[in-house]
Amino acid sequence: MSLSAAPISRYARIVALVALAHGLIDGARILMGSGSGPQLAQNHEAFWTLASFVVIRLIAAVGLWNYAVWGAMLVALANLGEIMFALLRPELVGIGIFGLVLRLLMLSAAILLLAFERHLRRLSADEV
Repeated sequence: MSLSAAPISRYARIVALVALAHGLIDGARILMGSGSGPQLAQNHEAFWTLASFVVIRLIAAVGLWNYAVWGAMLVALANLGEIMFALLRPELVGIGIFGLVLRLLMLSAAILLLAFERHLRRLSADEV
């Protein structure tokens, strides 16, 4: 099943656009080396951690734009992973409180998408 059902299709596209913007902003952080984030030039572990989350988030945005359930799963996994890194090893991701809140919102949006898709799948199975 996909996320193309009428009630959630716009919501999936909005989450996809936010995930795309988030991935591009983090990608710019890698390329330009923001002062507020981790010192990526000196810390290769932080660079590769952030780069992997950027790639996952960009692929997830494409999946969500195509209404694929795996896109919502990737958004949830990427945000959950970054939240865990922010709590356990904050020097690797350097996201701050605003970044943590944004990731919590994106995680809850992805979970809501997955729950609604499962609900729609159950409804369609009951009709058959």
